[in-house]
Amino acid sequence: MTEELTATMTEQLKAARIALAILFDDGQLTSFSFSSALNEMLFTVRPKSNFCRK
Repeated sequence: MTEELTATMTEQLKAARIALAILFDDGQLTSFSFSSALNEMLFTVRPKSNFCRK
């Protein structure tokens, strides 16, 4: 998600045009309250080949 999309969605939330959004927190979201929706384990994925190994 880009920061530009976050800015657009932030304005839509403030104007009550949308009720829910997933936003990138750049430190400017102080006018909103937050709650955790879920916890996810994140993984890196790479090809299974010797090319990546030293």
